[in-house]
Amino acid sequence: MILAKGNSVTLDGKDYSLVQFLFLTPSEHTISGKQYALEVHFVNMAADVELAAFGVLGKEGARANRAWSKVSANLNAARTDSQAARRPHHAQRASNLGTSPSP
Repeated sequence: MILAKGNSVTLDGKDYSLVQFLFLTPSEHTISGKQYALEVHFVNMAADVELAAFGVLGKEGARANRAWSKVSANLNAARTDSQAARRPHHAQRASNLGTSPSP
């Protein structure tokens, strides 16, 4: 069972915190030979340094995606933040997505 909360995920009872995400255009992976316009990798780490990575494929669409619009707006805002601008864009932490850690 996978439970997501804030910037962490619980996988089989073990908590993993988001440490990195990166965007690939076009996608690195395919499904049945189909390549997608976008692939996002979410890399999560547990306290014992074990990693859990998740990938999400995205396609272009004619209508706006509300969830993606929030991510995009926060990424654009992070680019203007001088502290965030000093970090590589692929290594922005989940706090730049507008989420906060769960208690």
